Formats: sequence, C-alpha cells, structure tokens
Amino acid sequence: MADYEVIDVTKLDKAEGVKDGDTLLLIRQQGDGTSKCMRTDGAQFKGTDAYDVAKANGFSGTREEWAQQVARVNEVAAAIDNANDTANHPTKIGSDNYVYEWNKAAKAYQKTSILVKGDKGERGATGAQGPQGLQGVKGETGATGATGPQGATGAQGPQGERGEKGKSPIIKGASWWIWDEASGAYKDSGMSVSSQYTLTKEAIENVLTGDVSSHTHSAYAAKTHTHTEYAAVGHTHTEYAAVDHTHSNYALTTHKHTEYAAVSHTHDNYALTGHKHTEYALASALSDYYTKAEVDELIKAAGVNNKETINITLTGGSLDGAVVTVRTDNIIVGTYTWQGSTISCKVDGGRTVTVIVSDVEGYTTPAAQSFESVAQNVRDITFAYTVKAQYPIGVYILDTDNNLTKAGEWNTKNNNEAVGVYVGDENHRFVIAPRNVNNGNYVQLSTVTLNNLTSLPSKNVDAAKLDFDGLKNTDAIIGLEKDYRGAPSLCKNTIFKNGKTGYLPALGELYVCWGYLPEVNEALRLIGGSDFDSHENYWSSTYNTANFFWTKISNVLAGKTYDSYFYARPFCSYE
Repeated sequence: MADYEVIDVTKLDKAEGVKDGDTLLLIRQQGDGTSKCMRTDGAQFKGTDAYDVAKANGFSGTREEWAQQVARVNEVAAAIDNANDTANHPTKIGSDNYVYEWNKAAKAYQKTSILVKGDKGERGATGAQGPQGLQGVKGETGATGATGPQGATGAQGPQGERGEKGKSPIIKGASWWIWDEASGAYKDSGMSVSSQYTLTKEAIENVLTGDVSSHTHSAYAAKTHTHTEYAAVGHTHTEYAAVDHTHSNYALTTHKHTEYAAVSHTHDNYALTGHKHTEYALASALSDYYTKAEVDELIKAAGVNNKETINITLTGGSLDGAVVTVRTDNIIVGTYTWQGSTISCKVDGGRTVTVIVSDVEGYTTPAAQSFESVAQNVRDITFAYTVKAQYPIGVYILDTDNNLTKAGEWNTKNNNEAVGVYVGDENHRFVIAPRNVNNGNYVQLSTVTLNNLTSLPSKNVDAAKLDFDGLKNTDAIIGLEKDYRGAPSLCKNTIFKNGKTGYLPALGELYVCWGYLPEVNEALRLIGGSDFDSHENYWSSTYNTANFFWTKISNVLAGKTYDSYFYARPFCSYE
C-alpha cells in the first residue's frame, strides 16, 4: 500500500494570481454531507480580463499599448474633473471682505490674506431732487377732538321788510285752522297741534284744493259753479261740457251730465237718434235705453235694409268639418261648419268684416279675407285649399344630416357631407349619385340573356314612362345575371354617404330627372360631381322586349339591346 501525505490546504502559500497552465484544487460539497476534491485549469477559472474585452470589441494593439491608452484616458478624465471642480468653485469675497479660494484637496473654501475693502471716501455732492412720488392712500379719520369754547355773540342783523297783513292760524279742537280768503272764514287744516306735526305752506295749500266756487281756472274752466269732472251747471267751458250748446265730443243739448253722457240728443260716437243708451249714460236713464234687438226691430219696422249678404264657398278637396268664422269689428257674428254647400250669412253694412277658415289636415290653409260691408249688397267669396306636399318639389342638395339645400344656398366647403342631388315632383322623389359608375365609362346593361323579364313594363312607351320602380327592376335583373358586371350590379354596389344602397333608375325616374336637367347639373357641379350628358344614352332598368331596355338620350326614348355600351348613373331612394 502506497504512502500518502496529508496536507492542510488552508496553510498553503497564497498565489498573487492565476496563470494559464496552473492546476487548481477545488473542494465541492456533496449532497450526502461529504466533500469532494477536484482540479480545474487556471485559464478556465480566471475568466477574461479588461484587455481581452477590449480586443473582443475591436482593439488591435498589444497589451502594453492598451495599457498606455487607458492611462491617457485616465489623464484626460482627471483633467476634465479638475476643470469642472475649478469652474464650479470660483474665487469669492466673503462677508468680512476677505478673498476666499477653493482648496481642491480639502474640498472647501479657504480664507486668504487679501482684503478688498478700501478706506471710506469723501462725501459726494447732494444730487438734484427727484420728482414727487404718487400720493399715498388716505389714512383713517382720527378721533374727534374736544369741543372748543363758544364764541362771542355776533351783531344783530338789519330788520326785514314787513309782510302783508294777514290772519294767523288759530287752534280749535286741538287742530290748526287757517283763514280762507275765498270763503271769508277759517278752515280746518286737519293738522294736529301736537309736536308730531309741522304746519307748512304745502299743508295749508292742500286744504284749499277740491271743489271751489267763485273762481276761474285754466283747464275745463267754469265760473260761479261747483263741479266734479268735465261737468258744469249754468256755465260755458272749453271742453266736454256745455249748457244750451252743441260740441264735438259726446255732445249734449239742454241737460246735465256726469261723464260724456247725454239724453235726447245726437252725438258722433255710439250714436243713435231719439234714444237713451247705457254706455257713458246717466244713472237716471238706465231703465230707458234701447237694446240692439229693439233697434233692429225699429229699423225693420221702418223698412230699411242695412244688411250685406255673404256667400262663402270652400274648394280644393274633401273639406267637410272645416269651421268658418265671421267677425264684424272684431265681434264674432257667427261660426259655421262646412258640409259641401255654400254658407250664407248677413252682416251690418258699413262694418269691417273678416272671414276666417280653420285648418284641415293635409291641406294648406287659405289666408283670412277682410272687406268693408255694404248695405243691401250680395258678396261671393271663395277659400281655395291646396293639398300639402309631403315632400319638397324641385331640386336640392342632400347632406348626411338629411338636410335639403337649394343650390344657390349651398356652401361648397360642406362637399364632404354631400350625399347627392335630390329630385322630387308631386308623386315621386329620389337621390342622384354625383357620378356615373365604372369611373364614368360606358357599361353594358347585362352580360347574360334576359328574355324572361316579362313582369316589367313592355315596349309601350307611355307605359314605360310610368315605371318608377327602379329598385325592384334592378333586383330582378341581378337575379338573372351570372357574373354581376352589368349596370344594375354596378349601381347596386354603390353605397351613398347616408348608407343608402344604389339602384339603376327606371325610365320614369330618368324622365323626371330630365325635366329638371339644368338645375340637376348645376347642383351636381356644386358638390364636385359630373353632369348628365344630354347627348349620350343612359341605361334605365325598364324592360322593353326581347333583351331590349329603354334608354334616355335628350328627349328621345329608345330601346337598346342589353349588350350595348352606354352610361349608367346610380339613384337611391329618399325615404
């Protein structure tokens, strides 16, 4: 058995580094609690040094050259750090007027022996006075000072002029009584003699207002009388009142009145002859007035016809139930219900008559009619109703908000929102796409034989012009196509900006469009579209016969075979 030497590895000499070719001992713990001793090569253990990393990143010099380069980089870095340290810590003057310098080693400012404060100089000359500053804010008012001693009494002033002789107010029954020159007696002023009231000129004058006698005044004047308002007895005055005279407003003769009233007289407002009346009337006359019915009976008994006969007729449709209202001077004479026959009524002559008719659903209501009635006249008047159009008639530009705008009011800045051009007449309406299909080029109507479309209008041109079912026609033709490259399919594949699906228009729709062609083309140009060319054929989806379909060119309608090449313009429904 060989001899073994036991060596304590912890007491072996320590190597300064690992070299290539060295063999190293490695002690590794095992899972069972024992240790295992292994060896490894030095180059594998020590890893890659900085020089090796530099070479791997492109450095081509020797190790010595690499070391020199590293040294130069370190010198530059140190110089940069030194410069930054100097720039960040400039020399400064302390509060004691000594100069302080930065000590790089100590990383702190150190005081030098340099003093920068000089001796005190001589006093300079006084400068010129500057401009006055703004006035400051006013301070609070100070406390009130003590009251000073009373001054000496002044000299007495000259005596005033003596006033007119009069009678002083007197006290009677705890009130002031004032002398009234007009009546020659004292009058109670209504003012208490208590300290709560002060007798003033205004208070005295107030006592002298009201009804007076034996005086003259400027408005509604009277002499030697007492009156209330606009009334007088035994005198003549300027307005409204008189005795034994006639005047222009609410006149009276030989009577007394309160306000605008009269008995047994003629006047220009509310007038009747030989009667008493209720408006502005004397109370004593109220039981004696004539009613309107009594006046009408008097006129009838006298054989006088002061009425006008009005015959009213309504036209334009089924208008039963419409209400007719007749007014005279804003007073309703009567209301009548239309039952298909002329309505007759009578109104007083010399009146402003207004006849009004009510709304009827589905119709435009005619305007009211007014006129001056004439006694013994017969007048016929007619109210013509018109059917309301449920949709606009004419040419408009349709936008994505479903607004319709006349071409003259369209703003081209909104072209991104233009759906197409709307066309409508009394019975039909549709929307035209801005451009033809197939990039504006010719297309065939269909690429297959279409002999079985007998359900569509025939070669009778009058029947063809009444075909407005372009959407149904388009779907019928597409149902028989195989390759879907014809005009109906191209139109059906057009999606308008409002989400509507296009179709190839029927002949009736093209016919209506041509009736508005100048306006249609103007609107198409405004939204950036292309005109209808009135000298070219446009396909319709209206069947002719034997594979012929109607086309529209100018004012000529013609049947063409399905495999001919013409323009096609998509339409879509408006509803």
